[in-house]
Amino acid sequence: MNLEERLALLGGLTKGGMRDLAGLTAADVGAVSHFAAAAFQSKKFEISAKAFAALAALEPDSPLHLVHLAHALAGQGDKVGAVEAIDRFLAQERPGSAADMVRALMLRAELVAGTDRVGAENDLKAAHIIAAGSPLAQQILAGSAP
Repeated sequence: MNLEERLALLGGLTKGGMRDLAGLTAADVGAVSHFAAAAFQSKKFEISAKAFAALAALEPDSPLHLVHLAHALAGQGDKVGAVEAIDRFLAQERPGSAADMVRALMLRAELVAGTDRVGAENDLKAAHIIAAGSPLAQQILAGSAP
């Protein structure tokens, strides 16, 4: 790959972006995602956060990595970083499904409730509005989702 092709990839002019520049396939990214999830399940939040941050950079068109990053950061006690990741997720043009958005809003509400009660209440109100059209999102709000 010549320099111009690499610069075009860096500029996001092709769908794969940084993933393609790094020479990674979708399967490679999937393996990193499984690794990050396994690290999270093992309560190795710092490792998980680093992996999900890398995934978010490699696949900017897959904003759900930011929600996973937020959970990992929250797990290691970095509330500010977790809220920033959720904010980046919600700022996306199409952040994800209603269920994903409800999960993100609920996590942000939980993280800021001690310092920004009004913000937390607004997040929960928004989650209820978003969930209105989604049975899965409604289950998440009720605490009975898979």
